[in-house]
Amino acid sequence: YSNAELGSIHKSWDKCSVRLALAFPDLYELGMSNLGIQQLYHVVNQQEDLLCERVFSPDIDLEELLRAKKLPLFSLESKHALSEFELLGVSLQHELTFTNFLVLLELAGISLYAKDRKPAEPYVFAGGHGAFNPIPLTPFLDFAVIGEGEEVLIEIMNFFKENRSLKRQDFLKKLAEQVKGIYVPSINNPAVKRIIKDLNTMAYPEQPIIPFIETVHDRLAVEIMRGCAHGCRFCQAGYACLPQREVKKDVVLKRIAQGLKNTGYDEVSLLSLSSGDHSEIGPLVKELLATYQNSKINISLPSLHIESLSPELAAATQTTRHAGITLAPEAGSQRLRDVLNKKITEADI
Repeated sequence: YSNAELGSIHKSWDKCSVRLALAFPDLYELGMSNLGIQQLYHVVNQQEDLLCERVFSPDIDLEELLRAKKLPLFSLESKHALSEFELLGVSLQHELTFTNFLVLLELAGISLYAKDRKPAEPYVFAGGHGAFNPIPLTPFLDFAVIGEGEEVLIEIMNFFKENRSLKRQDFLKKLAEQVKGIYVPSINNPAVKRIIKDLNTMAYPEQPIIPFIETVHDRLAVEIMRGCAHGCRFCQAGYACLPQREVKKDVVLKRIAQGLKNTGYDEVSLLSLSSGDHSEIGPLVKELLATYQNSKINISLPSLHIESLSPELAAATQTTRHAGITLAPEAGSQRLRDVLNKKITEADI
């Protein structure tokens, strides 16, 4: 809870025209393992007059202290109470964090129900995979972001800057009309999913925040692809993140070089829903091994479909340190694999 990690950004509260609290409704060591949080944090703070600070669900000990001392939940960077921000954006990764989100509002002293919020209270909105169906949370949300947030978050903050004098319902109605990808429960308007068309030109955190404690995924994460063409029946992400888009090999290599230089991590994770489907995955891994083999940098491929696994990719995980690889048969029979649209046979396995 001390903040001021290497890579964190501290702006003057009074010199910024719009202030956003970016909340991850789970523990710090989980939230700081989420690349999306880092990307949104840096995208906003690259704008001179916009401010973004982080907040995570406090662990049981701090939650008890906040309640006992009647202190409001605060942001990491400036320790301002969440109720002092104009906007409170919550990253929902899955349904199990819904109740954590409500606890955040309670600890912050922000009205739980959107209909009860006073003009001085922040606009509360949610995004992320857990917000693709925001209906269960509609009583508590002023609005929801449907789709990818890197561009729309800036649009929301700029919209607030220009329309902050509007009454709450007028603000929300105009926001839904003018910003694509916004769903307002009180209006029940149709919303079109936001998509980042070019991942290569998107703002990217060159100086990731380095946590003081060990996180769940304690490594440099670099996104190489979004979306997945496999269409497995059970996979929400596979459908929600369509269409499939790639980061070019040279851009990936540049981001990895910058990230390693600015962090000192000894492991790089190539993030995607199915890393083996990247059109340049072979040359990419080969070049990474040639560049970093002597530096003892480990290359991690966390998501591989069996049909995309090659001997070269398997060997890549064994080059620097002992590593493991997980291959899932997906189901116990060929009939079930066919029903799930898993295009693998027993011979493949």
